[in-house]
Amino acid sequence: MKKLLVVLLCLCMLLSTVSCGAGKSPNGETSDAESTTEHKRPNEGSEDETEEEENPVVDFASYESILGTYRQMAKNARGRTDENADEYDAAFDFSDEAAYEEYLLIADAIASVVPEENAEHRLDYAYTYGYVEPDLNGDGLSELVLMTEDYCILAIYTISAYTRRPVLLSTFGETSFAWIDREGHVRTIDYASYLLHCQSEYVILSNGTWEMKTAIGCNADGYFCSEAGTRRTVSWEEYSLLAKANPLMDRKGAADLTRVHSGLLFKRAVEVTEEHLGAIMQKYTDAMNGKEYVTDPKTKASVSLNEVRFTTGASYGSLEKAEYVFLDLDANGVPEVLIADEARNLILLYYYHGTLYALPYEGNGDVSGYKILKDGTFEDNGNAGTSVRKRVIFYYDGEYSETELCRKSGDGVYAQYSVNGVSVKRAEYEAYYKTMSTESCMWTVLEKTPAPSDAEPPVTDSNNEN
Repeated sequence: MKKLLVVLLCLCMLLSTVSCGAGKSPNGETSDAESTTEHKRPNEGSEDETEEEENPVVDFASYESILGTYRQMAKNARGRTDENADEYDAAFDFSDEAAYEEYLLIADAIASVVPEENAEHRLDYAYTYGYVEPDLNGDGLSELVLMTEDYCILAIYTISAYTRRPVLLSTFGETSFAWIDREGHVRTIDYASYLLHCQSEYVILSNGTWEMKTAIGCNADGYFCSEAGTRRTVSWEEYSLLAKANPLMDRKGAADLTRVHSGLLFKRAVEVTEEHLGAIMQKYTDAMNGKEYVTDPKTKASVSLNEVRFTTGASYGSLEKAEYVFLDLDANGVPEVLIADEARNLILLYYYHGTLYALPYEGNGDVSGYKILKDGTFEDNGNAGTSVRKRVIFYYDGEYSETELCRKSGDGVYAQYSVNGVSVKRAEYEAYYKTMSTESCMWTVLEKTPAPSDAEPPVTDSNNEN
């Protein structure tokens, strides 16, 4: 009888122990408090013990961990606000208080670029967020730059060569901007007002910090300049000269400089789903078949594809003998459409944040040494042995520009080479060039496109019907 009582007592103790191991606390131990539907700050929980799928653990201990958290944040395209903070935080488990504080910094940076009304295009805005992993200081360890597809920088991480752990250098928001130049230097703009601002140039060091190289600005005492740790007052004339190298600008201007000068190529944090990609492709097909209007990115007017000018801009090109090709021009996982007339004048058709845009593309397809390649890049073989490979980048309200990937100028021993705007030797240029396609794209005949007749023109504000 005593043995039976002992066995029953042990069994009860075992069941009690198992029932307490429902979740993980910040220090790795199990705790009932963390097995909840609402994961807020570390060591906080709720009385709801409903089990859900395991949340990502926010610890920022590696780039992989940072990107995992960033991807989850990007999927909630509304951004974190005071009203939805509890719901937003519930998607994460935080390793400790420091991780939570860093998470808030990233959330604030994301929230600073979230449009006020984007519910209809939640997935489109989720796809806005991305990153690049360049080696900005040449120490063999990559930095991690979180940015939007408009090349607006949200945060910059580096790896300490001593601890081999990520270090958050800074985040950027509504009053602080950053851009990256060709040398990999980070240029920052802190702007409170026209009479209170600072433009700085930083160099990232191998020890996980960055060092201010130069700074100029204006404060209550007037204009100033800092160089090599020495700060001095300067005149308006001297400030103006210095500002030419590090100009004062808004967030859009900073993003444009990164896009043009850094040589970085945006990579999505959240991959486009097959379902969403199929919906975009259907929009392209409907527009080319005359079943859907397109939007002029400059006037925001809704027009038929027949009303869009070709490259020449002198007249509306005929679509009767036109051809088209699907190409991922900006290498972001979503194809665009080029439409060419008989003379290979081009129309560019592309989807951006719920809107289908169409405009003349200033380039000629596969004529006069201008080639459109299968990988979505363009090659312009000009005079005197010059060959330039380019790619298109889309940004903001339907605008686009070209970024230069690599260039060869001249022939023989006098030839000069560059990759992403930086001068390189021939071997490095050729190695980079071999990573790109040399095969021309394949065109398909486009049937004559009538004006849309079975639908009203869409509303042309920021929330066009998806």
